[in-house]
Amino acid sequence: MNWDALGALSELVGAVAVVVSLIYVGIQLRRSNALSRADTIHRVQSGFSTVAALLAADADLSRIHRIAMEDGDLTADEQVRYGAYLVSYFCWLEDLYWQQKSGLYPVETGTGNVLEFLARDFIRYLGTPTGANWWREEGPRIFVSEFQDAVDDAVAEERRREMESKGS
Repeated sequence: MNWDALGALSELVGAVAVVVSLIYVGIQLRRSNALSRADTIHRVQSGFSTVAALLAADADLSRIHRIAMEDGDLTADEQVRYGAYLVSYFCWLEDLYWQQKSGLYPVETGTGNVLEFLARDFIRYLGTPTGANWWREEGPRIFVSEFQDAVDDAVAEERRREMESKGS
């Protein structure tokens, strides 16, 4: 075998090695993305379970939550406790929003927007005087304005849908 043939064979072996390496990297990247999505789904679900457990584990907080949801008056201390609960809930929701926006949380909501999908849930909080006041006063200090705008838009869209369904 002469030097030219040996050089050509080396180039062929090198090209095959590059192709095999790219295939391997592609497989690893796909596996990594799948694991990342699974981890994100787990974290989001775990976060929701933690928020729900706050009410389940604390009878007094459950009572405060019920009063707030019935538009009842809360004492100053109860408002603080309920506000802390709302922070937990909306922090979970904001995390979910950013995970969806980054492509890590699968969108299988029908609307394509997880906030619109969950609007009926969080509109219950923001539709009460206590929740609306908390969102107006505390929201800007706690949450990124893009998230606040997205929540406000989802609430407006849900209210629009409710009005259309009542008018039909």
